[in-house]
This record gives sequence, structure tokens and C-alpha cells, in this order.
Amino acid sequence: MLIGAFTFVMAFGMTNSITASSWRIGASTYMPHFTSISEAMSSENVQDGDTLYLDPGISLASSTVTKAVTIVGTGYFLSDYAQSGSSIAGLNLNAENIKVEGCGISGTVNINSPNICLERCYVNGCIDMNNQNNTTIKQCYIHSTMGATIVNGENSTIENNIIRLNFSSNLYSAYKTGGITDNTIKSLSHCIIRNNYIERYNSCTSIGSASVYKTFYYAYVLNDVSNCEITNNIILNLSWFWDNGNKYYSYSYTYSTLPDCTVYHNLFSSSENSLYPYNKNNQSFETIFLNSGSNDKVCILSASSPAKGYATDGGDCGPYGGSNPYVASGLPFGHPYNVKMNITLPDIDGILKVSSDTRIQNQ
Repeated sequence: MLIGAFTFVMAFGMTNSITASSWRIGASTYMPHFTSISEAMSSENVQDGDTLYLDPGISLASSTVTKAVTIVGTGYFLSDYAQSGSSIAGLNLNAENIKVEGCGISGTVNINSPNICLERCYVNGCIDMNNQNNTTIKQCYIHSTMGATIVNGENSTIENNIIRLNFSSNLYSAYKTGGITDNTIKSLSHCIIRNNYIERYNSCTSIGSASVYKTFYYAYVLNDVSNCEITNNIILNLSWFWDNGNKYYSYSYTYSTLPDCTVYHNLFSSSENSLYPYNKNNQSFETIFLNSGSNDKVCILSASSPAKGYATDGGDCGPYGGSNPYVASGLPFGHPYNVKMNITLPDIDGILKVSSDTRIQNQ
């Protein structure tokens, strides 16, 4: 906790503008301005345009944001850094012009107002855009184990994200009445979907028969998507099951019909490219990605990846390509982070010595 407090002494004091204020949210031990987002929202001192900084290591309850503030966390997947993450157990974003950056969110994000931005966040749950306009989701790692990952989007931008729907295995007995028909992305219109990795994965070792699997497990990665620009993505359905010693895959279930969509220069697991010929087909995660490191670093392209150089601008498809490439660990833009810290025991004079390698994320 001492390290966390030291980190945010440096971060505190940054403001969005000359008139905006900054506030710390953390454990009461380290005398923050507030101990919860709810407390900050209730304060007359916190105004639209202010920034709330989450102390490293803080774990907050599900929160409702009712002012046009920026919330800044410390990033996620931080095993390579000398600081810890901060987490929120779900968010309801109920005001326009909210930005959430560098935060770990362990539940549903409900977007209930237009002009919302989620940037460099880890969301372990669903993002429901509730058909609000001008939502931006970029450079995020979004993962769901049940239900769709991103739903109900309209006139919004989803770019340079890692978006995964990963079911646990052998769910047939629990879902045999209704089947597992959840899609990774569902019900989007007039959106830009660009430079993402989008995956649906379910493994099943004992289903009974291929016909049963198709009835209860086959579902598309993208479904009910219309009037969208879909470019430079890697979109894979990697679900599989065993039947009488044979392994069957759901490669072809990448997308349902995509009415009035622009679909160019994507890498699909589906081989059904007759409707969208300017795309590639590849069915192997291992040949596309580096496949080593933390959860987000595994999605760095391998040297021989078919996604390299295939984007519309001649660059790479996927989250690490494009003009706003994904940044591993979600380190927030323009804020300090610790790569290394050393605290020695008091020497003979009783002096505690602290050294730190602190840098600024400027990508």
C-alpha cells in the first residue's frame, strides 16, 4: 500500500483544463478526497469536467456516475510493473461526456447517456450501450463468460479492442432447453468496428452427437449487425466439440448476414467469403498471433501472421494495428507508472531510502 500511495502523489494534481479539479479516490488510510465514486458524485465540490484518480489497489463497489467527469485508473495486467491495479464492480454511466480510462471493471457497464468514452479499460463482463449515440470503446480488453460481450450499439465507434466471449466447457446439461446462442457482439447499427480482435470460444468434450451440438452450441460471433463499417478486424469462432472420436469446429459461424455493412480487409475464421470477397480466411489462432505473454500480449501478431500488412491502409489488422494501436496493460495516456521501485531498510542513521523508475505513458 505504501507503493500505491507513492505512485499517486505524482499523478495527483493533473487537470483536464485550467479550471477543472482533480480528486483522489482511495482507502481512508491514505487520506484521499473520497473513498468511493458515489461519495464523489454526492459532493458539491466535484463538477463536470473534473478528474477522479483511483489509487492503486483500491476495490470499489458497483458505481453510478452522474457527472461529466473523467475516471482514471492505473491499468491492468500489471505483473510487469511495480504497482497494482484498481477495480470497480460495475458501472452505470448516467451523464453525457463521461470518460473512463485505465480502469478494471469486474461487472456490467451500462451506458445510459450519449458521448461516453471507455479507453484502455479491462471489462470482465458485458458492455450494454443501450442504443446511446456516440459511444467510443477503444484500446480495451473486454471479456465475458456468459451472455454477449458488447450489445445494443448505435452510431458509435469500437476500435483497437480485444473482445472475447469464452464459455466454460460442457454447458449442455445446464442449457439444453434453450441452447447457448449468445454472440460476442450483438445488435449494432451504424457503427464503426475497426482493428479489433473479436472471438467466440467454447470447448465441449462430451455432447452426444454433432446434430445436438449444432442445435445448442452453434452461434455467430457477430449477429444482428447492420449498416456498419467492419474493417481491419480479426474475427474468429474457435468453438469445438467431440463426437465419436471426431473433433468439430464452428469456424463458419463468424457472422450472420450483415445488411448494408461495408466489410473489407478482415481476417475471418469463416470460409464463406462469397458475399465479402475482400477478406481473408484463417482458422488457426496459433498462426495468427504470437501467443505468449499476458492475456493481451498473446494477441500480438506473429512474424508470419496473415493479418500483417492486410489492413486497408497497408498496415496490420487487429488491435495492435491502425492509428490508435492497443497498449498492453491499459496504461493510461499521459500518466506516470512505476516500472521498478526499491525501498531499503533504514540504514545506520535511521533513513529509509526509496528509489523508483517512473515513466509517462505517451502512446
